[in-house]
Amino acid sequence: MENFFNVLINPLPVEVALSTELKAREIKNCHDIERLQDYAVAVTKNSAMHDYVLGAALARIIELEEQQHLKPSHIRKFLKKFV
Repeated sequence: MENFFNVLINPLPVEVALSTELKAREIKNCHDIERLQDYAVAVTKNSAMHDYVLGAALARIIELEEQQHLKPSHIRKFLKKFV
């Protein structure tokens, strides 16, 4: 199960970091408030969808792990530290 958590804590790949930095600079240089508002709304909706999908996927992983091992999941124990 260590591999799963390693994915969560590894730094972003260079390509993703560069793409993110370029987008951040584009946003900083934008002076069109309406365009920025539209972008903020789209990012907020996209973030909510990502949260939902990741939460559902994590719940399914926990369920399958507990079925396989017939005991509480390592992931569930890890998440209890933060809830």
